[in-house]
Amino acid sequence: MPAEIEEKETSLLRAAVGQMAALLARQPRVLIAGGIVMLVILGGLIYLPPLKAIQRYSAQSRQLEADRVRSRQVIDQVRRGKAPLLRSPDAVPEILAELNTMARSYKIQFLSTTPGTLEQNQLTKMVILPVDLQVEGEYRALGEFLGALRRAASLGVVYVRQFSLSRDDRLLPRMRVGLSIGLALDQGSSL
Repeated sequence: MPAEIEEKETSLLRAAVGQMAALLARQPRVLIAGGIVMLVILGGLIYLPPLKAIQRYSAQSRQLEADRVRSRQVIDQVRRGKAPLLRSPDAVPEILAELNTMARSYKIQFLSTTPGTLEQNQLTKMVILPVDLQVEGEYRALGEFLGALRRAASLGVVYVRQFSLSRDDRLLPRMRVGLSIGLALDQGSSL
């Protein structure tokens, strides 16, 4: 009995393969179209992950190019003497006023500004003035302010030393941020 079942299955399988072969012999376009569809599907599955990576790298490349252009502008201004790379320690009140004006343009409120004591950086041979700031603003505005702070050539060399974020449900959608920034100053001036 099992041998008869195997023979029936084999004959049915041969008949099905024969019918498919006859159909494909009559319509080779179906086979070609099916092959093309499969190649397109496989190509899409293989190409999509690299496409996302290419888009990510492209966005990073655009950001780097914009940073390079801004850096070139700052360097050109410094070379022409229009924007000193390092500000004088006498200009600290002016720098803090510029920071406050920049923050207000982003609707950020300065709650406190506490300049620290001057520090001599032996590695870079610059004088660093740490300034602790307490600011309050919306999350997006705070990010935009930090980006503007990074690009602000008129402030000289400014960098963020510490960043702390605190969330208060009573302030939402605003938040309070503690920033410690470093202002690099010209050491040639009297301290």
